[in-house]
Amino acid sequence: HGRLPQRVEGLPGARWILMDYLDVVVHVFTPETREYYRLEQLWGEAPARAVGAGTA
Repeated sequence: HGRLPQRVEGLPGARWILMDYLDVVVHVFTPETREYYRLEQLWGEAPARAVGAGTA
């Protein structure tokens, strides 16, 4: 769909990058960083949504 983020936090090669698309914020982690922070446990009551490649 070609939409670019309004803002990106994190350097190339970082273990955690945040992309702000205004309507949605995307967190991109390495597997090790995701396991370390365990953000899913902080938001345990929120409904989970799986998003795969090609889903828009």
